[in-house]
Amino acid sequence: MKKTSQYAERVSRLSQLAVVAYAIVASLAMACSSTAAQHEQTTFGIESEIEHPLPLPKQVLNILGKDARVSECAKREGFPEAKATMFVASQIHLRSGEQSDLVVLPKDACLFGANIGPIWVFAKSPGAYQLILKTDALGIEVLTEKSNAYRDIRGTQATANRILSATFKFDGHVYQPAH
Repeated sequence: MKKTSQYAERVSRLSQLAVVAYAIVASLAMACSSTAAQHEQTTFGIESEIEHPLPLPKQVLNILGKDARVSECAKREGFPEAKATMFVASQIHLRSGEQSDLVVLPKDACLFGANIGPIWVFAKSPGAYQLILKTDALGIEVLTEKSNAYRDIRGTQATANRILSATFKFDGHVYQPAH
């Protein structure tokens, strides 16, 4: 009887250790995924730095080069077309999953207005980027709330005496101002 009792006690301790080990591993996994999400930059401004700049994909540069303001700026700077050095890009996850999208900000002074500049957001689908938001703002914030599976975006502008903001929601194709 004593051997059976000792065996049951050992099995019980091993079970408890297994539960504790599982809890520790699960906590570490959650902390790692939460830490990764926290390190993704979600606030972007024309007067602030991109934390993890990425090279601008050629396809995105081609899309930006068709923007009249960008094309005009390139010509004023003496370039026949838009150059990647005119922009800075950052990865953002607008949807669930591994697919990463891009926020693009201007770097060239000729693209800036008075306390404002163009900000572009591109979604990446298999093999292609699509421009889904262009706004003139001082900055944008990618929110946690979603519309049609994409995170909402708040754009902010500032004048001498007030701050204006607008929330953009994804309509299934592009971002639209929320009413």
